Amino acid sequence: MKIPLGELTPEYLLDIKGTEAWLAPLYESFQSSNPDDGSINLLKGDFKLELEAAGTVKISGFLEYEPMVDCGRCDKKIAWPLATNIKTRFYEPTPPEDQAKAHDLSEGEMDAYYIEANQVDVLSVIIDAINDKLPNHLVLKTEDGEHCQICLEKIGDQVYEDPAAADSGPFAALKNLKTPH
Repeated sequence: MKIPLGELTPEYLLDIKGTEAWLAPLYESFQSSNPDDGSINLLKGDFKLELEAAGTVKISGFLEYEPMVDCGRCDKKIAWPLATNIKTRFYEPTPPEDQAKAHDLSEGEMDAYYIEANQVDVLSVIIDAINDKLPNHLVLKTEDGEHCQICLEKIGDQVYEDPAAADSGPFAALKNLKTPH
């Protein structure tokens, strides 16, 4: 959702129910329907956007979502509940004459958001927050921490492998390479 700066006087409150049409790209990125029962996991959240004197836009709020992701152990779809606070700023874009100057980025510039066409893109902040909260290796473990809750296999045992992928790629070519030894 892109909110024009003109609507941010003095602040803009955004209550997300999860059924908003502008969330469609999010639901396409993360499967939101549970394959077991067909229920839809909707994003919910509350945000406050404030236009600051310096021309920046401060966004603060909270979101909850339970995307369906692939288990890192058995490759089946699992619901991964997450909740996070969001606090970030959108900055005015750098003028073109200043863009050509090389400089080291500050910590604030590394993950900065910028106002584009006098609009603030709230959806990009939401998607980034979800991606930041998902761990690199997604496995729902049993209480003992040794088994996958989905397939009940021991975590340390053989991990899911796609047979089609094993027959292609650079390592498959190296495997068939004959060397004189």
